[in-house]
Amino acid sequence: IKLLSTSRIFIAIAFVVATIVIHPGGKVGDVYRALIFVTTMHLFISFLFFFLEYVLNTRRLYRFAFMQIAWDVVFHTCMVYLSGGINSQFKFLYWLSILYAAILFLRTGAFVAAGLSCLFYAFLIDLEYFESLPKLYASFTHISFVYEKAITYSIIQNSLIFFLIAYVASAI
Repeated sequence: IKLLSTSRIFIAIAFVVATIVIHPGGKVGDVYRALIFVTTMHLFISFLFFFLEYVLNTRRLYRFAFMQIAWDVVFHTCMVYLSGGINSQFKFLYWLSILYAAILFLRTGAFVAAGLSCLFYAFLIDLEYFESLPKLYASFTHISFVYEKAITYSIIQNSLIFFLIAYVASAI
């Protein structure tokens, strides 16, 4: 669990630095402000998890570790949304949560993390399709012009990849 917390801090710092250096969103500040908010929130919560690990009783570490993985899935969903939704290049971030769950909880944890990742990703894509999420900038692909078949294919493809990673990671 200490390795998980330490690596989460380094990943969170990398995201904050990358957001500041790259300054995504160009002249429109909404995306930049949203990314700064999400990445600094992730950094803050990563430090909070790191310090809470030393305070908690050892009996509760199992729940605490699962809570960390669930938070990672929520953060990864935010990053996928802010980087373009269905066209995002950050879908691989879900893999980290699945790998961490496989290390900590073996096969059961890996499959739970994969299922949670599938649910959050599918929910995000469905909300995008039905235009229930705000558009942060005009360069977002207008998903209603994407065929339903392509959306279904994306959800199924990513779900299969998530479960394949869960199986392979838990077998190793």
